[in-house]
Amino acid sequence: MAIAPGDRGVAVSGGVRNSVIVTGDNVTLNVSLEGAEGALLDRLAEAAQPVPLPTPLDSRPRRYPNHVDREEEALAVLSAAEQSGAANVYGEPGIGKSHVLSHVAYRPEASALADGIVYVPAGEAPLDDVLQALFEEFYDCGSPPARPSRARLRRELRDRQALVVVDGLEVGPEEAQELLSSAAGCRFVAASTERSVWDAAAVRLEGLQLRYALELVEQELGRALTAEERPDAERLCNALAGHPWRIREAVARARDEGRSLADAGRALDPTDILDALTSGERSVLAGLAAGGGGPVGLAHLRELTPVEDVEVVLEGLERRHLVHSHSPRYSLAGPLQPEIEARWDLDAQRERALAHYADWSERHRGEPEIAAERPAVVRLLRWAAATGHDDEAIRLGRAADPALAASGQFGSWREAIDVVLAAGRRRGDAAAEAWALHQRGTWAACVLGGGHALADLEAARDLREQIGDRAGEAATRHNLEVVRGIVGGGEGGGGRVEIE
Repeated sequence: MAIAPGDRGVAVSGGVRNSVIVTGDNVTLNVSLEGAEGALLDRLAEAAQPVPLPTPLDSRPRRYPNHVDREEEALAVLSAAEQSGAANVYGEPGIGKSHVLSHVAYRPEASALADGIVYVPAGEAPLDDVLQALFEEFYDCGSPPARPSRARLRRELRDRQALVVVDGLEVGPEEAQELLSSAAGCRFVAASTERSVWDAAAVRLEGLQLRYALELVEQELGRALTAEERPDAERLCNALAGHPWRIREAVARARDEGRSLADAGRALDPTDILDALTSGERSVLAGLAAGGGGPVGLAHLRELTPVEDVEVVLEGLERRHLVHSHSPRYSLAGPLQPEIEARWDLDAQRERALAHYADWSERHRGEPEIAAERPAVVRLLRWAAATGHDDEAIRLGRAADPALAASGQFGSWREAIDVVLAAGRRRGDAAAEAWALHQRGTWAACVLGGGHALADLEAARDLREQIGDRAGEAATRHNLEVVRGIVGGGEGGGGRVEIE
């Protein structure tokens, strides 16, 4: 299949241990993640292309069964998005942003655009992960997924007209603007902790009105409030400024401990949440916090905590809204992570988690389970880089690299590469530095275009020549030949190339 000049696409295909990333401007490239040396790059004459999905689209988030009314906020968000093209709902963790987005998506006005409604759970992922998720809402990309360059992605999405609902968008203002520009004809509603979309109408989310806050109290009690309880419930809700999560947690704890709402109102110090935990509960929460709050798979939690009956402890913590279940995965309730980090020393737990994930990722190199643990892997890599755990950072980054690339999580893939590069330079580990430069060039060829890959690949070639890594040097030299073929618009240099 001929590819039009200027066109460029990326596809990831093949088995778990023989995955392929396809990219190119005038040609396409095959990156196989199999082999002792890592990935292989080769030119292909043909590549499967993403297939547009039929419209109108509808991937709205689930309705919350215990939803309380946010009618005024939903209408304000929709109106702001209609007038400005985008609205940024922001507020502190646990304030109810996801609930508002759900309410927005099910409003009749939300379906006004021709291509429908799409939902992107960003989950605090890097920009390129979010861009990939957005693209997959409009195109069938196969499994593993196809991926266009940023430039082609903008062309493919330019004429789309849909309401795009993005939850957990924790990127900088410039990256947020790039997300909006990637689908210029769409209307965006994005939720974040801090205001991040500066070219959008800002809607700061506050606590619930009293009448709706009282509904939460009744939901947690499982019954209506008595006349005697109502004044205490009102004082509790007002003291917590209508914060939904804090109201639920306080009432659930009082309910499980057999205390009255009056007692609950007298114990509103946030630190009391942590002080009241059992040793087993503290251990499980510390394990989750060590991984950045999750989601963390149950099997990993068993390794990160000495508690024998982890599931029983998790059930109790979930009943009190301290953890959320994404079966079989768990995460901390949003407000808990900063409170735990402020009060507990997590260094020992993080060292244990870092060693565990490095060992596990090396054993399961290239398998999709590693990509499923992306939040914990990336956060542990960040911590390792910040605290000088360079050996472990290099091990984990290199072991996670194939799965992140093969799953289309290109932002997380790049972040892992950057951590290995910095750690290798600090340690004076030329082999790790050369590997990371090689991989960064591969990433650039896939996401940005061949011209952006040349400098890193040339640096990797020179460094490998200096240290006598003949096999690596040969791989990089052939990669350079292929990438120069892309840049020149020619046929490039055929054959297969080690990219690692």
